[in-house]
Amino acid sequence: MDERGLERAVPLFVFAHNNELTIADFLASLAAALTKNPVLASEAVVYVLANGCRDRTVAVAKQAISELPLATKAHVEEIERGGKANAWNHAAHTVLPRHSTADVAIFLDSDVDLSETDLGALVALLRERPNVLATTSKPSKRPIPFQLGKLVPYLSSRSSSGHKNGVICGQLYAMRVDWAQRIWMPRGLLVEDGFLAGCLRTRFFSGEPDDGLIVAHPSTYHYFEVEQSLGGAIRHEERTELGSHMNFVAYPLLWETEDAEAFLKAHYDADPDWLVRRFEHELSSRGRGVFRWNRCLASFRELKLDAKLPIRGVMACLRALQRGIALERAYRRATAGDLRW
Repeated sequence: MDERGLERAVPLFVFAHNNELTIADFLASLAAALTKNPVLASEAVVYVLANGCRDRTVAVAKQAISELPLATKAHVEEIERGGKANAWNHAAHTVLPRHSTADVAIFLDSDVDLSETDLGALVALLRERPNVLATTSKPSKRPIPFQLGKLVPYLSSRSSSGHKNGVICGQLYAMRVDWAQRIWMPRGLLVEDGFLAGCLRTRFFSGEPDDGLIVAHPSTYHYFEVEQSLGGAIRHEERTELGSHMNFVAYPLLWETEDAEAFLKAHYDADPDWLVRRFEHELSSRGRGVFRWNRCLASFRELKLDAKLPIRGVMACLRALQRGIALERAYRRATAGDLRW
């Protein structure tokens, strides 16, 4: 419902980049999830944000929408430039102003499975608890049966996915519209959910982090597929490490300024790619020192002395090796000036 409507709207933003193979199934699962909640279905307005697509994502999405019950309340918006942060800014600052009645918005990736997801519960939590700024769904991995040729995805599908307060899972979360409209993400940002969580849990870097501002919903979950190859897993980790360290460059700047909200808007207006340029500058003077190599040891800090220690120890070693390789690849990619994904 647009700003002229009488009903309260809940915009649902679907991020899609070259997802022609998954977008139709995703939209079908989204339609099914909405039919389970008539109240949310009456308020929902779906926007597929096809950003930088070079395949048939747009055409497939439009065809799928025309065949689903949400056809009259779903739109495909084609964004020429790729990048999830760029698409997120489009959602927050171009689309949300069209919905003056919206109080909560939902953000989703287009390669998850919502067949068992209660989207309405995310919205309800925010409306019932005005002190909470965002709530996130629990990411659940689809188990993969053991096969010698699929050892990597088999092991990955049996590792636990994080789900705790203070952390946003970028695959599926809901947040307050008024806060979304206050955030301008630097273009080129690779780990936008971490950046968003940093802004919210510190109220724009103005006070001690409060994990209670971002609630891990206790009963809402969604499924996703793990990477099917070792190369794919390494590339995903590489992107995560590079994006995380871009955030680590931004955070001190935001803590030092008196008004981080105004800082983000002013820097975006002056140069949307300001963080990428800042990261390149830091890299030229600090080299590998930009990266936090002790993150390779994080998996060992959670080990417990129990019967499962041997297998968990092996997994921790593999995780440390994977992260170490990813960090080195991220460094080499950054020094080559290849920060676009």
